[in-house]
Amino acid sequence: MYPSGGGEENVESAALGIIILWTTWFAFNCGSTETIAGKTSHAAVGRIALTMCLAAASGGITQCIVSGLVQIYNRHEHFNTNEMANAVLANLVAVTGCCPFVDPPFAILIGPLTVLFYHGGCYIEYLLKLHDGARVFPVHAVSGFWGLLCVGIFGRTCLILEVYESLCYCVSNDLPSNIESHGVRFGFQLLGGIFIVLWASVMIFLVFGILWYIPVKLALACLPYLFCGEMMKLVDGCVLRGTSSSPTMGRLMLLIATLFMSQGHTVNS
Repeated sequence: MYPSGGGEENVESAALGIIILWTTWFAFNCGSTETIAGKTSHAAVGRIALTMCLAAASGGITQCIVSGLVQIYNRHEHFNTNEMANAVLANLVAVTGCCPFVDPPFAILIGPLTVLFYHGGCYIEYLLKLHDGARVFPVHAVSGFWGLLCVGIFGRTCLILEVYESLCYCVSNDLPSNIESHGVRFGFQLLGGIFIVLWASVMIFLVFGILWYIPVKLALACLPYLFCGEMMKLVDGCVLRGTSSSPTMGRLMLLIATLFMSQGHTVNS
């Protein structure tokens, strides 16, 4: 499920990557409010920054404890810094949907809970024998879905109404009358998350299904035409021959063809 040596990746790169992401996440979440002119908007921006930072920090600390215990128990030589960075990133993803609506204590609680969901996603990949070196599924899919549910579980009604009116330029009367119920909000969030999963699944099967059945020969013939202005043929299965107004794009098409050939595709000119 995890590297047998405890994670021997480049510590500096992992730390630098998460610092860059964590810093830019402030602009992403706080900037989504679009304005801090009003008193309410100003308070919302500050709460967004605080809850986001608390959730990510508590999640990172939790994962540090977990990785330390795993290192001691399995007698690993290296501390798994990559999992610590992924835990912070998972919390940034999870708290993005609920950061305007939760209080700081709940943001701290969201951190450890997100780590549990993250490792649950990792275990699902392990059971399905899926190779996901970047942990995209547990970080973005599982943690993102959990973040949707956090709005219904931890969100405060007064904060939801405050943000809804000040940032969405709407009135609270537009909201359902039973929005104050945590159960109702949780149901709405769960239903929305299910529809998002269904919509994404359908689009994935359509797009990648079409790409899967497009003949390789047709793709290699059309791409150079689009980029270089004229057709280029694959001769003897390994050489792109033909004149092009753009030598750089011609070399790019040769690289694409070589990549297709390396994957075991056979193309006849």
